[in-house]
Amino acid sequence: MRYFKSMGVEKLIQIQIVFKINGRVEDGVAIDNDGLRREFFSLFFKECLFGKHDLFEGMGRMLIPSKNNTAIQGKMFLVLGRAIVVSILNGDTGFPYLVPYVFYYLTDRSYAEHFEISHVWDVNVSEVLDKIENAQTQEDLTEVVSSENAHFLDFIGWNKSTAMTIDKKKDLIEQILRWYLVDNRKDSLEQLKDGLNHLGFLDKVKFDAALKPLLVCSNEYCVSATVMRDMLIPVIRSLEANKQKEKQNAKKFSIHFLENITEVEALYLYEFITGLRDLPVTKITFQVKFNNDVTKTLPEAITCNHLLVLPLGNHSADEFYKSFTIALEHGRRGFGNM
Repeated sequence: MRYFKSMGVEKLIQIQIVFKINGRVEDGVAIDNDGLRREFFSLFFKECLFGKHDLFEGMGRMLIPSKNNTAIQGKMFLVLGRAIVVSILNGDTGFPYLVPYVFYYLTDRSYAEHFEISHVWDVNVSEVLDKIENAQTQEDLTEVVSSENAHFLDFIGWNKSTAMTIDKKKDLIEQILRWYLVDNRKDSLEQLKDGLNHLGFLDKVKFDAALKPLLVCSNEYCVSATVMRDMLIPVIRSLEANKQKEKQNAKKFSIHFLENITEVEALYLYEFITGLRDLPVTKITFQVKFNNDVTKTLPEAITCNHLLVLPLGNHSADEFYKSFTIALEHGRRGFGNM
């Protein structure tokens, strides 16, 4: 956080990454396609998403900036924006976790039509919104807006001279959403926008269609079981086994594993091989080879080269599956993933 807060705005600076894991130093200069840099940003963004700072509200990849005053005062959204820019300019995946309306707000476009009640994570507010949306008569609406749970309506900026009538229901819903999704978190949104304009980035690309999948979750750029099968199975089938039983089994077991892989396992496997949790906009390819040590039972990965090393020491599909689940669960963090 301190580094990105104090970094200069004149040019893109190469970042030197040093990881210390159990006293062992893994170091190198972060350059394009470098696994250390990718893993650093993966860890940094994971801390922003799931760490103690409470920067976001939401679930999964449908997030909105929080109205966390401590984070705002600490300029954490500014820091995050700068880190996203540096990540993108180094060819990484960006930060595809924002709901669409946030993207349109940040890029100075019309955003209200992208509001959704599902973006509201305050249970009380979302329940009132649902009841207003389902109100069929003026009596129904009056009952909702007069309830104790709807006390927040006094603060949404509704014109006091305009009655909350059934014909104004759509306007009322939009006003509540605007208050909750934008007005309440204006400072965090503006600070994030400022951070994303590091090096003038946002001003230059905000109307470029390629920017959206770098900030908003898109099925096209999500890791899935199908994606992993399509990327890995052809490479594994092309491996030369040279009639060696261990290699033939490793090919057969790995293809069987991929054909039955779950969505969660697919994401873990992708992260295990690349150090990333999302597909970059530019296509990457995997490499696969056999481990020449027939006693090894666990898979290995070299994130810098997107290389998966298949073990030869498993004697059944079940053993092979167990070895992969152990590696993915316990070895997917930490550079090298050995």
